[in-house]
Amino acid sequence: MAPETENEQERFHEHGMLLQLALLLNTCMNHEVIQRLFLTA
Repeated sequence: MAPETENEQERFHEHGMLLQLALLLNTCMNHEVIQRLFLTA
């Protein structure tokens, strides 16, 4: 399921970057800190 248009590719890439960032945050921070960030956001 490869994105066909350039715009879709860009969005797909950004989504992948966000997933990587989320994984990095999940690895570096403990669960309590992440929950607090989401609750205050």
